[in-house]
Amino acid sequence: MGRHGRSKWFAARAAQPGAETTTEPPVGQRPLDRGAFEWDSLGPFNIGGRSTSLAVDPRNSKRVILGTAGGGVWETRDSGKHWTYIWDDQTETLNIGSVAFDPRNSDILYAGTGEANLSGDSYPGTGLYRREGQGAWKKIGQAGGATPEVPKRIGAIAADPFSTRGHIFVGSATTMDGELSGLYEGREDKSGGWTWTFVTGFAFGDAAPPPGQPPLPISPPYQCHSVLFHPKKKGTLFVTVNLRGWRSGIWRRRESGEWEHLTRGLPPPDSFGRTSLAISAAQPELMWAYAAHRRGSFLGVFISVDSGGNWCSMGGDHFRDERQFEYTNCIAVHPDNADFAICGSVDLHRTQDGGLNWELVTEWNLPEEDPHYTHADHHALAVTQEGWVYDANDGGMAFSRNFGFTWEPRQTGLVTTMFYDVDVSPANADGIAGGAQDNGTLIHDAGEPKGQFLAVRGGDGGWTVYNPDDEKGNRIWGSSQNVDIGVADADADWSDATPDGLTSEEQEATWLSFIAMDTSEGRLDPRPVFLGTTRIWRTRNDGGHWDPVSHHLDGSPVTAIEIADMNPRYIFAGTQDGGVFRSMDGGNSWSEDVAGIELPRGLITRIESHPDNHNHLLLTMGSTKRLGEAEAMRLRELKEFQSHVYLSTDAGRSWRNADPQRLLPDVPHGCVTFETVEPYRAFVATDMGVFRGIWSAENQGYSWAPVIGNLPNSMVTDIVYHAKSHTLTAATYGRGIWRLALEPPARRKAKKKVARK
Repeated sequence: MGRHGRSKWFAARAAQPGAETTTEPPVGQRPLDRGAFEWDSLGPFNIGGRSTSLAVDPRNSKRVILGTAGGGVWETRDSGKHWTYIWDDQTETLNIGSVAFDPRNSDILYAGTGEANLSGDSYPGTGLYRREGQGAWKKIGQAGGATPEVPKRIGAIAADPFSTRGHIFVGSATTMDGELSGLYEGREDKSGGWTWTFVTGFAFGDAAPPPGQPPLPISPPYQCHSVLFHPKKKGTLFVTVNLRGWRSGIWRRRESGEWEHLTRGLPPPDSFGRTSLAISAAQPELMWAYAAHRRGSFLGVFISVDSGGNWCSMGGDHFRDERQFEYTNCIAVHPDNADFAICGSVDLHRTQDGGLNWELVTEWNLPEEDPHYTHADHHALAVTQEGWVYDANDGGMAFSRNFGFTWEPRQTGLVTTMFYDVDVSPANADGIAGGAQDNGTLIHDAGEPKGQFLAVRGGDGGWTVYNPDDEKGNRIWGSSQNVDIGVADADADWSDATPDGLTSEEQEATWLSFIAMDTSEGRLDPRPVFLGTTRIWRTRNDGGHWDPVSHHLDGSPVTAIEIADMNPRYIFAGTQDGGVFRSMDGGNSWSEDVAGIELPRGLITRIESHPDNHNHLLLTMGSTKRLGEAEAMRLRELKEFQSHVYLSTDAGRSWRNADPQRLLPDVPHGCVTFETVEPYRAFVATDMGVFRGIWSAENQGYSWAPVIGNLPNSMVTDIVYHAKSHTLTAATYGRGIWRLALEPPARRKAKKKVARK
């Protein structure tokens, strides 16, 4: 839910604002030395994140393979009651777009990396992988690099059921100009190597090269969301494409290699957007298509009884209230009864009579204990001979044992939650709260079993902050998208704390609203709390009343607020457009932008003050704006090009690169924090793990090293240093929350005995 706001937020956080490729983060290898650090998974073990794909073993309906957006590949052999992680956390990527069994041998699995759901947080991958039995995953198609073979976002895999050697088609979709996308064909040779070909003949007509001629110098990308082999006719293949014109829609390839555009009975081809196909193995002449309009609305559900030669619309007006078909679009049919089909976007819909009648079979806003509830946003479906239905959605997987009449959640054990942020209770490190993608605010109370979280607020969970004065760890601030603020009291009862006076413009502009509390020593409760929209708000009575204490800054959302520990009169704010603003009187008045020319323009993810010196600041950035050649040349000469962490030693008056040795990866940095005892090390969270910085008084700079160890290769969006337990807690976008116990601190009283974000 809320995909468009999330897309804009990630586009600003993870890429190059103003450039063509606005939603693609850098993808690269891990540092070779990950360090010997043992992180502990804290879950959630009971709340899953976004699942993009699934495949059911044709020989065993209880065995399911699940692909996740940022959490790798998982396997169950009991219909989801228990899960086993079968991906390697230290591989190049955990972003999975598609999974498939080899139809001739279900001991062979395929996994396509990179999510193809056209959302701003649909992260790219590194290629196509193959696994035999219990062996290691082997890359058989390289994405990216100097000689890419396959696209970076593989959303569909079709393995040839008639080929005695590997023969695969993969489909990809992207919104990135210049990025490979479309339909690709792969063939395995006798030595086990693979050759890949970009399919252009049906797509470009006269623009494609004649037979025997060299391929197009630059492959024009197009979207290919669905690829299916005919289960009975050798060499017959069906694909759906969006080519921004009259060649869009559904195509069929004969064994001869000839392509046919299937248009009879369908809307005009140029209206077709994302479209999913389904074929019943027992009745393969009967086909289903679930189609989105190019503008993202519903186009239709269509059925063909002659393998696509002719089509008939069967949707009626049943789907008029459905939405976001470009993000959630899937359909499945019963293998023995082609009249039974189930399809989904936000919710799931079923027909048992060939589309004459439809019924809504799930509702995302029902109570979770209701048998008709499933998590919203459906990405993949499968129906088995037994009438079981498997559903991959934004909350993991749901299961129906009775043709979709009732549903059960089957995400227990899937550690795939996608967190935006995390906080830890100063009173007890076992108290953990965080905002999660499409899972609201998730809380683990101290005393509850490890990994068991409770969802207390819906939607996309935003910023969370614990009150340090609560010894029970129940007083928490939470939020959800577009500035929906809540606060829990000592009895864990939640009340609305959204400021009155918010304009619709600032709510619409603010996907995640940053919350900061004055946690300095000696501050009386209730403590001042600051909130960022496109301006700064302050409350002194736990949200009973808010005052806007700043102007609208630079017009973009406030993405970071820091209240200096040593001097809470010093407050700093960073914005999505790279602005830095400062108050020196506790938030009563604010400067104009003081970022200066030293900071590149890009989303500021965090500003953090040194626990022992309020003039000493570290600032992290997600993206950095694409620079002009002259400016890039100047920064290269200064060895400051593409840094994502900056240092100020004069309370923000000037800034310089905090990584002049370029020891940190050139990827978005989500957070920086300090430990609150000597030697006051800094820790940064990046899209490639966590790194530690040690200050050198002699060199007046930081030296950085990885503290990654066994931490999964997932985006780390937030980290918290907990003074009482001397631990780091990291939130990832796809593999839940992890914790690292640090070596014993120096024997010195901490400057601040609270969790530090």
